Amino acid sequence: MTEADALFAKAYDLNVVEEQHEKAISICRQALELEPNNYRVRVYLGMLLSDYGTAEQQEEGRKHFLEGITVAKDNPELCDNWFEESGLHNLAIWEWKHGDRVTACLLFLADVLTCHSKESYEYLFKLIDEIIPKRSTDLKIVLAKIANLESSRSRDTH
Repeated sequence: MTEADALFAKAYDLNVVEEQHEKAISICRQALELEPNNYRVRVYLGMLLSDYGTAEQQEEGRKHFLEGITVAKDNPELCDNWFEESGLHNLAIWEWKHGDRVTACLLFLADVLTCHSKESYEYLFKLIDEIIPKRSTDLKIVLAKIANLESSRSRDTH
């Protein structure tokens, strides 16, 4: 375990157990100084800023999600959901909260196809109902088929 990972574990504990969000944010920032390309720390900091930060910090949170996605070495790291959900999912939630439902849909779809996220699948369907109510049933049929084909293909290749 790297020093950045140890700091991440401490920040997680401070946030979840002790509800000391400011301290958790500060510790994540320290961890990123040590290891700027740490996907897990970067996404977690984005989550903390998005949930507990000022409007300016929430914008910074979005940047951390994007940077986290950028620095992920491969799909298994990109899909790391040890702390909750992937960076793709968290960025989709951020976009949805900030009114960009189309971008949120695309990010949820990316998470479904890349990480096989059931949570993103459910949110995707909820958003489709909101955005395209007349065609939502048709789109859900197509997306369900694609998601099943993708999961079948990934099982066949492993």
